[in-house]
Amino acid sequence: MTSSHSVLLGVSIVLTVVYTLTSALAADDVVKADPRDMLPLTALPDVNLTGISEHVTNVGERKIYYLEVAPGGGVVKQKQDVLLLHGDRFSSETWLDLGTLTLLGKKGYHAVAVDLPGHGRSSDSPQPLIDERVQFLRDLISSLGLNNPVVVSPCLSGIYTIPYLQTDWKNLAGFIPIAPTGTEALIDVNFKPIAVPTVVVVGGFDYGVGEKSINRLRFIKGSHVEIMKNTGHACYVENPSQFHDILMRFLSGLH
Repeated sequence: MTSSHSVLLGVSIVLTVVYTLTSALAADDVVKADPRDMLPLTALPDVNLTGISEHVTNVGERKIYYLEVAPGGGVVKQKQDVLLLHGDRFSSETWLDLGTLTLLGKKGYHAVAVDLPGHGRSSDSPQPLIDERVQFLRDLISSLGLNNPVVVSPCLSGIYTIPYLQTDWKNLAGFIPIAPTGTEALIDVNFKPIAVPTVVVVGGFDYGVGEKSINRLRFIKGSHVEIMKNTGHACYVENPSQFHDILMRFLSGLH
């Protein structure tokens, strides 16, 4: 064997060893990598990754699923708790997808987004009867450990919050109805004794439930209306940035 052949053989052996070691290290890295790092963006959150955790609580005989965020380290905790409800076609994960939970946590708020009975991951829990809804919401707020929360109530969730508002409004720090259902059967006198900070949010193109919401909820003392231009009924979903601006201005005004 010539000296040149020996040199080439030696280089080949060295490259083979380097390649083998590199491949082994790479394979070992894959094995040791936290599998949560490879979750798709639509996966459920993990408290160690996002500060958002998922839970189930018992409300009477119902198991209610919810997502929760608490202020991170170094963030000044705000005194208001925030309860995020949802509309008919949505769930607690809507508030995750929109970035609302993350935003609230970064701003120092303890916030909870629930799946109402019969929806999302609470779909196996039967919906309360009409005369049970106020007590259900009372029990839910208590079970979640929320103290005089600000309640964000889009569409369907109005069947819970509107009756609750009439009886328990003093237990709320604020109310953010987003074109809620359940207002059309109420008369003006129902709202006149109510004095809770309220911002009625509607889409500029919501000529149905949105207009009814403005007409019925404007009788709440201390309320005002925010119309989100170029949006429909699910205005907060269509333009989350504009909604977040309304939400944070409202919360800041409660300090």
